[in-house]
Amino acid sequence: MRIGTRRGKGPTTNLDNVLGLRSDENGIVWIIDMGFRTKITPKLVGWNTRTDKLERIYDMPEPITRSGSQPQDIVIDQKNRKFYVADEDIGPGGEGSHAAIIIIDMDTGRARRVLDGDKSTVPENVPITVDGNDLTVPGKDGKPTIIKVGCDGITMDVGSEWVYFAPLNGRSLYRIRVVDLNDEKLTPAELSAKVERYSDKPNNGGLSIDYAGNLYLTAVETKSVGVVGADRKYRTYLSDPEMVWPDGITASPDGYMYVSASQISAAAMFNGGKAENKTPYLIYRFKPLAAGYVSR
Repeated sequence: MRIGTRRGKGPTTNLDNVLGLRSDENGIVWIIDMGFRTKITPKLVGWNTRTDKLERIYDMPEPITRSGSQPQDIVIDQKNRKFYVADEDIGPGGEGSHAAIIIIDMDTGRARRVLDGDKSTVPENVPITVDGNDLTVPGKDGKPTIIKVGCDGITMDVGSEWVYFAPLNGRSLYRIRVVDLNDEKLTPAELSAKVERYSDKPNNGGLSIDYAGNLYLTAVETKSVGVVGADRKYRTYLSDPEMVWPDGITASPDGYMYVSASQISAAAMFNGGKAENKTPYLIYRFKPLAAGYVSR
């Protein structure tokens, strides 16, 4: 399916419901607009910070996205000219069962939805527990049910060989070779068979990587950032009591990695209708074990 690409024309160029963003090496900030606040088509927007102008827009209409889609994190693969977008499938009516990865060709705008509902992208039946409380939302029967978030964190190694990803709810971090992810000849079952379970993990949101291949995960339950090294063992790298729901994580040319503390667990929907989140919203920075990759 071909996705329309635009450079600032049309009624949906305004940002509606932004969640994920990441910069590339050319100074372009790529912004994911989920679009469901006012029911517009989800899109990927590039803003060139060097020219201070709109770079490009990639629309993501159905069936690339679906009614429950919540595309929210991105990998920029300049070597293969692709974007890899994690769709956690907890938008309106979604409950994570159709989480997937969306692949967009940078040059043609052509896109595919892969690993939809795969065991590697859908959430496990593991509650998100913050400060002793399981986070719940109203189920289809109106009763509280644990919130289940699908494919969330996504990153890629420096050599553009492996894409790493994971559902937020779950104890498994996965990876797949880029060559397999981009092989359109593979059936869904054949592609699924190419996915490798890489390591254990806690419930995590964001995911990033450094030049040495160390993976950094934002552990949403424990106000911490963890790391998985070459030994494939997870360990806590840093923590802070005020780092409430660490989420997005990315490297910067200044040698630091930056982490946002989004306070999602303090939102009213998880606290009996009373919002516990408060300003200021914090952004942390830390020195990784090795230099981080800016667009990963």
